[in-house]
Amino acid sequence: MRSVATPPSRPCAPSIAKALPRTCPKKRISSDPPSTCVTVAEAKVINKAWYGQTRDGTAPDPASDNGSANLLSGKRIWFGWTRGTELKNTPVGGAPGIILAADQTALEMQKPELGSYMFVNATGKGANRWRDTLTYAGLAEAQNRGVQLQPQFSAINTDDPDLARFKAAGGKLLMYHGLADEYIPPQGSINYYKRVSARMGGTPAMSSFYRFHLVPGFTHSGRSEGAPNVPVPQPASGRDEMFAALQNWVEGAKAPATITLTSSDTSTSLPLCVYPARITYRGTGPVKSAASYACR
Repeated sequence: MRSVATPPSRPCAPSIAKALPRTCPKKRISSDPPSTCVTVAEAKVINKAWYGQTRDGTAPDPASDNGSANLLSGKRIWFGWTRGTELKNTPVGGAPGIILAADQTALEMQKPELGSYMFVNATGKGANRWRDTLTYAGLAEAQNRGVQLQPQFSAINTDDPDLARFKAAGGKLLMYHGLADEYIPPQGSINYYKRVSARMGGTPAMSSFYRFHLVPGFTHSGRSEGAPNVPVPQPASGRDEMFAALQNWVEGAKAPATITLTSSDTSTSLPLCVYPARITYRGTGPVKSAASYACR
Protein backbone atom coordinates (compact mmCIF):
# COMPACT_ATOMS: atom_id res chain seq x y z
CA MET A 1 0.00 0.00 0.00
CA ARG A 2 1.19 3.50 -0.80
CA SER A 3 0.04 6.71 0.79
CA VAL A 4 -1.63 9.06 -1.66
CA ALA A 5 0.32 11.93 -0.16
CA THR A 6 3.20 11.19 -2.53
CA PRO A 7 2.97 9.99 -6.11
CA PRO A 8 3.93 6.35 -6.63
CA SER A 9 6.90 5.88 -8.91
CA ARG A 10 5.42 2.64 -10.20
CA PRO A 11 1.93 1.13 -10.33
CA CYS A 12 0.45 0.62 -6.86
CA ALA A 13 0.80 -2.99 -5.72
CA PRO A 14 0.93 -4.79 -2.39
CA SER A 15 4.14 -6.07 -0.88
CA ILE A 16 6.72 -4.41 -3.13
CA ALA A 17 9.39 -3.79 -0.45
CA LYS A 18 12.33 -6.17 -0.54
CA ALA A 19 14.02 -5.44 2.76
CA LEU A 20 13.52 -6.13 6.43
CA PRO A 21 12.24 -3.32 8.68
CA ARG A 22 14.96 -0.84 9.70
CA THR A 23 16.95 -2.42 12.49
CA CYS A 24 18.73 -0.63 15.30
CA PRO A 25 22.52 -0.28 14.89
CA LYS A 26 22.95 -1.75 18.35
CA LYS A 27 20.90 -3.45 21.01
CA ARG A 28 17.98 -1.15 21.62
CA ILE A 29 17.89 0.53 25.00
CA SER A 30 14.94 2.02 26.83
CA SER A 31 15.78 5.55 25.70
CA ASP A 32 15.48 4.63 22.01
CA PRO A 33 12.14 5.67 20.50
CA PRO A 34 10.43 2.33 19.73
CA SER A 35 9.00 3.64 16.45
CA THR A 36 12.37 4.42 14.89
CA CYS A 37 13.89 0.94 14.67
CA VAL A 38 13.49 -2.67 15.74
CA THR A 39 15.92 -5.36 16.82
CA VAL A 40 17.02 -8.02 14.35
CA ALA A 41 14.86 -10.58 16.15
CA GLU A 42 11.85 -8.27 15.96
CA ALA A 43 12.49 -7.62 12.27
CA LYS A 44 12.44 -11.36 11.56
CA VAL A 45 9.09 -11.71 13.33
CA ILE A 46 7.67 -8.83 11.27
CA ASN A 47 8.99 -10.46 8.11
CA LYS A 48 7.11 -13.66 9.00
CA ALA A 49 3.91 -11.65 9.41
CA TRP A 50 4.50 -10.06 6.00
CA TYR A 51 5.39 -13.32 4.25
CA GLY A 52 2.57 -15.48 5.58
CA GLN A 53 2.04 -18.89 7.12
CA THR A 54 4.58 -21.61 6.39
CA ARG A 55 4.71 -25.25 7.43
CA ASP A 56 7.73 -24.77 9.67
CA GLY A 57 7.43 -21.11 10.68
CA THR A 58 10.34 -19.91 8.57
CA ALA A 59 10.28 -17.03 6.08
CA PRO A 60 12.88 -16.28 3.39
CA ASP A 61 14.94 -13.14 3.22
CA PRO A 62 12.70 -10.58 1.48
CA ALA A 63 15.60 -9.73 -0.85
CA SER A 64 15.06 -13.12 -2.50
CA ASP A 65 11.33 -13.61 -1.86
CA ASN A 66 9.19 -10.88 -0.29
CA GLY A 67 5.96 -12.83 -0.56
CA SER A 68 4.44 -10.62 -3.27
CA ALA A 69 3.81 -13.56 -5.59
CA ASN A 70 0.23 -14.77 -5.23
CA LEU A 71 1.36 -18.36 -5.08
CA LEU A 72 1.09 -21.05 -2.44
CA SER A 73 3.91 -23.47 -3.00
CA GLY A 74 6.71 -25.15 -1.11
CA LYS A 75 6.48 -24.34 2.59
CA ARG A 76 4.10 -21.42 2.16
CA ILE A 77 0.46 -22.28 2.85
CA TRP A 78 -1.15 -18.86 3.26
CA PHE A 79 -0.46 -15.18 2.72
CA GLY A 80 0.75 -12.48 5.09
CA TRP A 81 -0.24 -8.86 5.54
CA THR A 82 0.80 -6.15 3.11
CA ARG A 83 3.41 -3.57 4.03
CA GLY A 84 1.72 -0.55 5.54
CA THR A 85 -0.92 -2.54 7.42
CA GLU A 86 -1.02 -1.80 11.15
CA LEU A 87 0.37 -5.09 12.45
CA LYS A 88 -0.66 -4.25 16.01
CA ASN A 89 -4.27 -4.47 14.81
CA THR A 90 -3.81 -7.92 13.26
CA PRO A 91 -4.17 -11.26 15.07
CA VAL A 92 -0.37 -11.41 15.02
CA GLY A 93 -0.39 -8.25 17.12
CA GLY A 94 -2.88 -9.71 19.61
CA ALA A 95 -6.06 -8.23 18.14
CA PRO A 96 -9.37 -10.03 18.91
CA GLY A 97 -9.03 -12.07 15.73
CA ILE A 98 -6.59 -14.30 17.58
CA ILE A 99 -9.52 -15.56 19.65
CA LEU A 100 -11.41 -16.57 16.52
CA ALA A 101 -8.30 -18.26 15.14
CA ALA A 102 -7.74 -20.22 18.37
CA ASP A 103 -11.35 -21.38 18.54
CA GLN A 104 -11.38 -22.37 14.88
CA THR A 105 -8.21 -24.38 15.45
CA ALA A 106 -9.85 -26.13 18.41
CA LEU A 107 -12.74 -27.14 16.13
CA GLU A 108 -10.47 -28.31 13.33
CA MET A 109 -8.21 -30.35 15.59
CA GLN A 110 -11.18 -31.47 17.73
CA LYS A 111 -9.24 -30.47 20.82
CA PRO A 112 -11.27 -27.97 22.86
CA GLU A 113 -8.34 -27.14 25.12
CA LEU A 114 -6.64 -25.36 22.21
CA GLY A 115 -9.41 -22.77 22.12
CA SER A 116 -9.64 -19.50 24.00
CA TYR A 117 -11.33 -19.27 27.39
CA MET A 118 -14.46 -18.20 25.51
CA PHE A 119 -14.66 -21.55 23.69
CA VAL A 120 -17.28 -23.94 25.06
CA ASN A 121 -18.97 -26.89 23.36
CA ALA A 122 -20.19 -30.37 24.20
CA THR A 123 -16.67 -31.82 24.16
CA GLY A 124 -15.02 -29.41 26.58
CA LYS A 125 -13.83 -25.90 27.29
CA GLY A 126 -11.04 -23.78 25.88
CA ALA A 127 -7.87 -23.35 27.92
CA ASN A 128 -5.65 -21.36 25.54
CA ARG A 129 -3.37 -24.36 25.22
CA TRP A 130 -2.55 -23.32 21.67
CA ARG A 131 -0.02 -21.00 23.28
CA ASP A 132 2.18 -23.78 24.62
CA THR A 133 1.25 -26.92 22.67
CA LEU A 134 0.58 -25.87 19.06
CA THR A 135 3.61 -25.95 16.77
CA TYR A 136 3.88 -24.52 13.26
CA ALA A 137 3.42 -28.05 11.92
CA GLY A 138 0.35 -28.44 14.11
CA LEU A 139 -1.12 -25.22 12.79
CA ALA A 140 -0.55 -26.44 9.23
CA GLU A 141 -2.30 -29.70 10.11
CA ALA A 142 -5.23 -27.72 11.52
CA GLN A 143 -5.60 -26.04 8.15
CA ASN A 144 -5.58 -29.42 6.39
CA ARG A 145 -8.21 -30.79 8.74
CA GLY A 146 -10.37 -27.74 8.21
CA VAL A 147 -10.55 -28.63 4.52
CA GLN A 148 -11.26 -32.28 5.30
CA LEU A 149 -14.10 -31.29 7.66
CA GLN A 150 -15.93 -29.12 5.14
CA PRO A 151 -18.91 -31.51 4.98
CA GLN A 152 -19.26 -31.33 8.78
CA PHE A 153 -18.78 -27.53 8.66
CA SER A 154 -21.64 -27.18 6.13
CA ALA A 155 -19.16 -26.31 3.36
CA ILE A 156 -18.39 -22.99 5.03
CA ASN A 157 -15.39 -22.26 2.77
CA THR A 158 -16.16 -19.67 0.09
CA ASP A 159 -13.24 -20.34 -2.25
CA ASP A 160 -14.82 -22.52 -4.96
CA PRO A 161 -13.60 -21.03 -8.27
CA ASP A 162 -16.42 -22.60 -10.30
CA LEU A 163 -18.94 -19.80 -10.70
CA ALA A 164 -20.65 -21.26 -13.76
CA ARG A 165 -24.05 -21.62 -12.07
CA PHE A 166 -23.79 -18.11 -10.62
CA LYS A 167 -23.04 -16.72 -14.07
CA ALA A 168 -25.82 -18.73 -15.71
CA ALA A 169 -28.30 -17.36 -13.19
CA GLY A 170 -27.40 -13.81 -14.23
CA GLY A 171 -25.47 -13.04 -11.05
CA LYS A 172 -23.10 -10.08 -10.79
CA LEU A 173 -20.15 -10.05 -8.40
CA LEU A 174 -18.29 -6.86 -7.48
CA MET A 175 -15.49 -7.82 -5.10
CA TYR A 176 -13.21 -5.33 -3.39
CA HIS A 177 -10.52 -5.69 -0.76
CA GLY A 178 -8.56 -3.15 1.25
CA LEU A 179 -4.80 -3.24 0.95
CA ALA A 180 -4.61 -2.31 4.65
CA ASP A 181 -6.95 -5.10 5.79
CA GLU A 182 -5.73 -6.15 9.22
CA TYR A 183 -7.71 -9.41 9.41
CA ILE A 184 -7.85 -10.96 5.95
CA PRO A 185 -4.73 -10.59 3.78
CA PRO A 186 -5.77 -9.16 0.39
CA GLN A 187 -3.52 -11.59 -1.47
CA GLY A 188 -6.07 -14.27 -0.64
CA SER A 189 -8.66 -12.39 -2.69
CA ILE A 190 -6.17 -11.86 -5.52
CA ASN A 191 -5.40 -15.58 -5.48
CA TYR A 192 -9.10 -16.43 -5.61
CA TYR A 193 -9.73 -14.03 -8.49
CA LYS A 194 -6.91 -15.63 -10.48
CA ARG A 195 -8.23 -19.13 -9.81
CA VAL A 196 -11.71 -18.10 -10.96
CA SER A 197 -10.14 -16.57 -14.06
CA ALA A 198 -8.33 -19.82 -14.85
CA ARG A 199 -11.53 -21.82 -14.35
CA MET A 200 -13.91 -19.47 -16.16
CA GLY A 201 -11.93 -18.77 -19.34
CA GLY A 202 -9.79 -15.77 -18.44
CA THR A 203 -10.34 -12.19 -17.30
CA PRO A 204 -12.12 -10.93 -20.46
CA ALA A 205 -14.56 -13.85 -20.32
CA MET A 206 -15.53 -13.31 -16.70
CA SER A 207 -15.63 -9.51 -16.77
CA SER A 208 -19.26 -9.77 -17.84
CA PHE A 209 -20.24 -10.95 -14.35
CA TYR A 210 -17.24 -10.60 -11.99
CA ARG A 211 -15.01 -7.58 -11.35
CA PHE A 212 -12.48 -6.90 -8.63
CA HIS A 213 -11.00 -3.71 -7.11
CA LEU A 214 -8.16 -3.25 -4.63
CA VAL A 215 -8.54 -0.24 -2.31
CA PRO A 216 -5.35 1.42 -0.95
CA GLY A 217 -5.61 2.40 2.72
CA PHE A 218 -8.85 0.47 3.29
CA THR A 219 -9.01 -1.60 6.49
CA HIS A 220 -11.06 -4.69 7.32
CA SER A 221 -13.80 -2.85 9.15
CA GLY A 222 -14.26 -0.35 6.35
CA ARG A 223 -14.34 2.52 8.81
CA SER A 224 -12.22 5.55 8.02
CA GLU A 225 -11.36 6.42 11.60
CA GLY A 226 -8.02 8.17 12.05
CA ALA A 227 -7.67 8.72 8.34
CA PRO A 228 -10.15 11.34 7.12
CA ASN A 229 -7.83 12.18 4.23
CA VAL A 230 -7.69 8.62 2.84
CA PRO A 231 -10.12 7.98 -0.01
CA VAL A 232 -12.06 4.84 0.90
CA PRO A 233 -15.71 3.83 0.44
CA GLN A 234 -17.99 5.83 2.72
CA PRO A 235 -21.03 3.66 3.55
CA ALA A 236 -21.45 5.26 7.00
CA SER A 237 -22.13 8.63 5.37
CA GLY A 238 -24.63 7.17 2.94
CA ARG A 239 -22.14 7.48 0.07
CA ASP A 240 -21.44 3.80 -0.57
CA GLU A 241 -19.69 3.91 -3.91
CA MET A 242 -19.20 0.15 -4.20
CA PHE A 243 -22.83 -0.76 -3.54
CA ALA A 244 -23.97 1.95 -5.93
CA ALA A 245 -21.69 0.52 -8.62
CA LEU A 246 -23.12 -2.97 -8.09
CA GLN A 247 -26.67 -1.64 -8.13
CA ASN A 248 -26.04 0.20 -11.40
CA TRP A 249 -24.61 -3.01 -12.86
CA VAL A 250 -27.55 -5.19 -11.82
CA GLU A 251 -30.38 -2.73 -12.40
CA GLY A 252 -28.96 -0.52 -15.10
CA ALA A 253 -26.73 -2.94 -17.02
CA LYS A 254 -23.81 -0.53 -16.54
CA ALA A 255 -20.72 -2.59 -15.73
CA PRO A 256 -18.39 -0.89 -13.23
CA ALA A 257 -15.11 0.35 -14.63
CA THR A 258 -12.92 2.89 -12.84
CA ILE A 259 -14.59 3.99 -9.60
CA THR A 260 -13.55 7.29 -8.06
CA LEU A 261 -13.37 7.49 -4.26
CA THR A 262 -13.16 10.68 -2.22
CA SER A 263 -11.95 10.96 1.37
CA SER A 264 -14.41 11.86 4.11
CA ASP A 265 -12.88 15.33 4.43
CA THR A 266 -13.05 15.69 0.60
CA SER A 267 -9.36 16.62 0.41
CA THR A 268 -8.23 13.57 -1.54
CA SER A 269 -9.62 11.49 -4.38
CA LEU A 270 -8.30 8.36 -6.05
CA PRO A 271 -9.47 6.11 -8.88
CA LEU A 272 -10.04 2.41 -8.22
CA CYS A 273 -9.02 0.27 -11.16
CA VAL A 274 -10.59 -2.96 -12.29
CA TYR A 275 -8.03 -5.65 -11.46
CA PRO A 276 -5.46 -6.44 -12.85
CA ALA A 277 -5.00 -2.80 -13.90
CA ARG A 278 -3.10 -0.72 -11.32
CA ILE A 279 -3.38 2.85 -10.12
CA THR A 280 -0.46 4.72 -11.72
CA TYR A 281 0.61 8.33 -11.29
CA ARG A 282 0.62 10.13 -14.66
CA GLY A 283 3.76 12.06 -13.76
CA THR A 284 2.14 15.45 -13.35
CA GLY A 285 -0.73 16.97 -11.44
CA PRO A 286 -1.79 17.17 -7.78
CA VAL A 287 -1.07 13.88 -6.01
CA LYS A 288 -4.31 14.18 -4.09
CA SER A 289 -6.45 14.35 -7.22
CA ALA A 290 -7.87 11.29 -9.01
CA ALA A 291 -7.29 13.08 -12.30
CA SER A 292 -3.54 12.70 -11.78
CA TYR A 293 -3.75 8.91 -11.96
CA ALA A 294 -4.47 6.36 -14.66
CA CYS A 295 -5.34 2.66 -14.66
CA ARG A 296 -2.64 0.70 -16.42
